[in-house]
This record gives sequence, C-alpha cells and structure tokens, in this order.
Amino acid sequence: MRVAIVEEWDALRQRLAERLDRLPGVRVVGEAVAEAPAIEMLRALRPDLVLLGGWLADGHGFNVLRTLRDEGMACRVLALADGPGGNERRACRRLGADGPYDKTDVDALLARVRAEAAAGLNLPRSH
Repeated sequence: MRVAIVEEWDALRQRLAERLDRLPGVRVVGEAVAEAPAIEMLRALRPDLVLLGGWLADGHGFNVLRTLRDEGMACRVLALADGPGGNERRACRRLGADGPYDKTDVDALLARVRAEAAAGLNLPRSH
C-alpha cells in the first residue's frame, strides 16, 4: 500500500513515516507540509492512502481533501485531528475522509493502516 503524509508538524510527520515504513506491505511514497505542494504531489503519485493533517503551512487539510474528492481521487484519506473536538471530526467526514484520528493517538492510526494494508484496502469506507 502506497501512503502519502500531508502534515505541517515535522516531528509527527517523521514519526509516522518511520513507523509506517516498518509495517508489512506499506511504503511511504511522499510527504508534504503545505496545501499547494500536497495537491500537486497527490495528483502525481496517486497514493492508496493519505494521512492528512488539518493546519498546513499555507492553508488547511480540508482544502486538500475537498480537491481530492472534487477531482474524483479514490484514495483513502485518514484525517489527523488536533484533538477530540467534534466539529473538526464531523467536517472531515462531511468532506469525504474515511476517518478522523487524534494526532496524539498514533497507535490507533497505525492499527487502522495495518488493517487496511492487510485487507488490501478492501475495507468498506466508513462514513
């Protein structure tokens, strides 16, 4: 499974990349910290899964997600929420994310990625 990470916070992005690369069948194919470069990268790479942060260097992950869905990209998108707040999570789902995950709960996020990789991304979209 090819994964792209879009996250402004360097420490989190690097931690995710390191841990994802250790999962069987998972390969990080690209990283971005800002909205415009993220959209360009995702268009070019067409990853299977995108881990998408909220606030980015030049915009917001919601804009990236909206663009992906408007352009019909079928990749899974797991949103990296900044906390347990319901508004951000509801917005992620409304815009077409396959699930929001708290940035502080990396283990839950990695468990989902591991399950998706094992299932060959055939899990039903969770909306």
